[in-house]
Amino acid sequence: MEIETVIHRTFLWAITLVLFILPLGGVYALVYFKLFAISRVGVIAVISLTLLFFLNYYKFFKPRIDHVFRRRKEDYYKVLSEIPSRIGSSLDLKVFCGQFFKEVKNILYVRNGLMVIRPPEKKEFKEEYETGYEELKKHGLAKPEQVVLAQDDLIIQHLAQNMKVLERDEVVLNPGLESIRERALEFFNATHLELLIPLTMGNELIGLLGLGKKENLSPYTIRDVDILANIGKQVGITVDNALHHKDIVEKERIEEELRLGKQIQSSLLPQVSPRLPHLVVEGLSQPAKEIGGDYFDFISLDDNTKLGVVIGDVSGKGVAAGLLMAMVKTAIHILSPEDQPRDILLKINSILDEHIGGEKFMTMLYLIWQSQNSSITYSSAGHEHILVFRDQTKEIEIIQSGGIILGIMPDIREFLEENSIRLAKGDKMLLYTDGVTEAHDVSKNRFGLDRLSETFRKYSPKPALEIMQAVKDEVYSFIGSVPQYDDITIIVLEAV
Repeated sequence: MEIETVIHRTFLWAITLVLFILPLGGVYALVYFKLFAISRVGVIAVISLTLLFFLNYYKFFKPRIDHVFRRRKEDYYKVLSEIPSRIGSSLDLKVFCGQFFKEVKNILYVRNGLMVIRPPEKKEFKEEYETGYEELKKHGLAKPEQVVLAQDDLIIQHLAQNMKVLERDEVVLNPGLESIRERALEFFNATHLELLIPLTMGNELIGLLGLGKKENLSPYTIRDVDILANIGKQVGITVDNALHHKDIVEKERIEEELRLGKQIQSSLLPQVSPRLPHLVVEGLSQPAKEIGGDYFDFISLDDNTKLGVVIGDVSGKGVAAGLLMAMVKTAIHILSPEDQPRDILLKINSILDEHIGGEKFMTMLYLIWQSQNSSITYSSAGHEHILVFRDQTKEIEIIQSGGIILGIMPDIREFLEENSIRLAKGDKMLLYTDGVTEAHDVSKNRFGLDRLSETFRKYSPKPALEIMQAVKDEVYSFIGSVPQYDDITIIVLEAV
């Protein structure tokens, strides 16, 4: 119970005791012992004075008591209207709501209230703050645990169209509100509220403020309602600012997490190109978003006489694709020392089927380079074509890698093959993801396999590192100002 309520009730009992109960008890004793006589008119006069006092207490005496105990309530309506400016414009919505309801309860003696808002880009109005319901619960007056109102709810539609305070008594008595009466009374009864005040930003309804009965059970006056309607507009501005601030803070938090995720993912990719006898290999990956779904890796085998080269593309982009890429990397490093390319792909497929269950797919090409005879053994799971530049003929050989994507079905054994390629001195191999061939310009023209092959041929006399950079530059030059659509990964192998 608010301290002001305690003060007023104490005064009422004290005044009643001093002015009425004790004097009346004394008069009764005198009459009983026949020491004093009182007429019927006298009794009526005493009762009338008593009623007159109680009827005028809140009008005349209460403001003066407030003046003594809380001078700022000397001008009741002035103080009420100054609530929004006095509590400032906090950008923490919870803090603002707490301060606001504290002020309202101190001035209006409201026993309970709640605020329901619609977050940016959302369609539902959800409870943001409540107060006073714990006390009501002790008296068996419970409310829904979480108040939620759909955008097409009759209450929301009415408040959005009229932008006026909705009162319980008005809903009962006003014939013009018959269309929403049943729904409004259901809501008022469930939440134990007397007023619904629209919170607006311009001409848009962004929330509502609900106030319950007053502690002293006195009704809300017309002027109360008018001032509260104006307060709703001011509070609406503060709430809107707080919501957008919260949205900005949340976006910044997500961006920071994505930035850290990008750093972690980048650290999972090869940081240094390996050096083997008779082979130069270079690779790069440029995600379209902070976290990508492309993967490439170099794995040293058999005392650096063999090299595992893997390139893959997870369906989709973002955090989910990045996490799957990290899981696949771990599995490949465990499997690579003991298994051949086809067996590794089969086991990766089993892992994806068991843990992802068809929700994500992945293309992959796994190669093993053997320095002893400059040969490559490989197996493909639906990955892009392999391009080989033959130094002797100066021609580009396009090899269809074949296979079926990983994760699409439990057993893909019949779809996977294992093949080999031999590279002569000076030959070069280009591996890539579909972010290269499917990159498009402003006219939606794709970079395509033919343009990639010609680019590879054009720069093939250069070292592997320069070829890789040149292919990337040609792709970015082609798309121009168009945002990168997909992750781009390129690997170049050169037999030396």
